[in-house]
Amino acid sequence: MSVVVAVLVGGIEALRLPGDQFALKGRFWNAIGAPNHDVDALGFAIIGLFIATWIGSAVVHRYQGLDELEMGSTGS
Repeated sequence: MSVVVAVLVGGIEALRLPGDQFALKGRFWNAIGAPNHDVDALGFAIIGLFIATWIGSAVVHRYQGLDELEMGSTGS
């Protein structure tokens, strides 16, 4: 999940750079440049989702007693 998110956000940001620097116009460049503040909000939402997922997995791990499992011995 993190690789896909990184490539998506990084790709949008990488495409915005030449569009902003060279003042490129057109349907494609307008679509890439439009979500200036939306991309920032999307980034914060993604970070929040990762943090919530991490906290949720830690809580489940703790309350299911997975942190207290003992490894059995393999020798006789």
